[in-house]
Amino acid sequence: MPWDRSVLWLGRFDAGGALTDVRPIAGSTPGPGQAISVFQPLWAGPDLMVAGDRSGWWNLEMLENAVSLSPEAAPEWRPLLPMQAEFAMPQWVYGMRTTAWDGQRLVAACCRDGRWELGALVPTGDGAATAADTPGADTPAALAETTNPGQRDGASEAASPSDPPAPASSSGALRGALRWQPIPLPFDDLAALDAQDGRVVAIASGPVDGPGLLELTLQRPCRQKRRAETLADSPEEALQQPAEAWLEDLPVAWTHRPAVPALLAPDQISRPEPLRFTGHGGRPTHAWYYPPRDGAGPASPLLVRGHSGPTGMARTGLSLAIQFWTSRGWGVVDVNYGGSTGFGRAYRERLDGLWGVVDVDDCLGAARAVVEAGHADPDRIAMEGSSASGFTVLAAMARGDTLRAGAIRYPVTDLTALAECDHRFEARYFDALVGPWPSARAIYEQRSPLQQADRIHAPLLFFHGLDDTVVPAQQSIAMVERLKARGVPVELQLFEGEGHGFRDGAVQRQVLERSEAFFRERFGLGAGG
Repeated sequence: MPWDRSVLWLGRFDAGGALTDVRPIAGSTPGPGQAISVFQPLWAGPDLMVAGDRSGWWNLEMLENAVSLSPEAAPEWRPLLPMQAEFAMPQWVYGMRTTAWDGQRLVAACCRDGRWELGALVPTGDGAATAADTPGADTPAALAETTNPGQRDGASEAASPSDPPAPASSSGALRGALRWQPIPLPFDDLAALDAQDGRVVAIASGPVDGPGLLELTLQRPCRQKRRAETLADSPEEALQQPAEAWLEDLPVAWTHRPAVPALLAPDQISRPEPLRFTGHGGRPTHAWYYPPRDGAGPASPLLVRGHSGPTGMARTGLSLAIQFWTSRGWGVVDVNYGGSTGFGRAYRERLDGLWGVVDVDDCLGAARAVVEAGHADPDRIAMEGSSASGFTVLAAMARGDTLRAGAIRYPVTDLTALAECDHRFEARYFDALVGPWPSARAIYEQRSPLQQADRIHAPLLFFHGLDDTVVPAQQSIAMVERLKARGVPVELQLFEGEGHGFRDGAVQRQVLERSEAFFRERFGLGAGG
């Protein structure tokens, strides 16, 4: 897969439009050499940048004067800023962007300790250090929360209008010693970054802000009119306040326009707390814990969540699905099990050949850590997941009685069937996660939840779309039939017109509400109790 091994190729178009001098210049080479993943090549004038993980982390590297590189020359990549941080993410779809060149500077999204931050690579000798040098340092008062931080849209007014300077024709500013300069913002989940002429855009969210369009201006001081809105969605004009952060000596004015109006006030939102615990093989493992809104205690029910992929990560942007549970008295632990991205290649490779083992151990370990901290009732632990994490739920429920109930959406239940008919992009995905197919067929059969059904005893709730072409609905149907034959309390809901990932809002709401009711019935909590 692209996040395991990939190659960056370089070529040039001749006068007739034909591609010539095509050759690999970065990434993995065929054979048993070091596995390297490269992500998002980006031109900065004549120079070429890419994120590569030959250091063990997706860090930024630059090839100077790549436009003039002769076919015979060996490319000499220079690390721009070695860090134990990730400047890339698994490339599941086209168009993913975590870096951008605005003509003068390189702006990037960087993931450290499971949180994303926006910043820039700046020369080490430019300007005095500011609070922005230190992640978590005090930010300007202008960045304090509004009455409803989910409604931070507004129009910027220039304090002293001026035309932005013309874009630089080269990236000479990146050829000396550099440092990472975070821009202090209340957002720690970022995607789809782009920049041009001192303006930066991204899709951003934070612990109290839903996903929305983030716009920043790096070139001139601005003031922002903010608008606060009530929960009834009646807008009131707020006092005009500065909305500036600083990058070196440049003020950074920003606006954030959420995709949907805020539904919760800040004091109604449960915020993620980092949880570090001992996972598979005794290794340090990471999760995010969300306490119940009214406080956690030894009698609190706990919901364990695993992200999909399984090459994904538990993010910290506002999730209304998580808030659904915390507002109803549940604690939620969102697990970055071994195999998750955002923590370096070694963490990501923990899952190689051990899908259904490492992820299970880590999810169960996270649940035990919350119980041991006195935040949950060990008899009221449920788990939910979808697709790959639905597989993890089933594998975990076959491991013992830590989980007392489960709710899963379009889960993988039969690895052999999926390996034989998987779609093109994931055709060899399981080779790394389970073993080479078909020589490792015995492992596929052994790990398949369908073959472990006799070890599952706790109640289960299944949801699946009938139009799913990634994990066919038959995967859930076969599992439910096998569990029913053994007398396991099980329920299946099938949805017409839904595929791999439910799109209809009414269906999403139905899934959440039925899942909560199902768990309450099993745990004796009573309706809304």
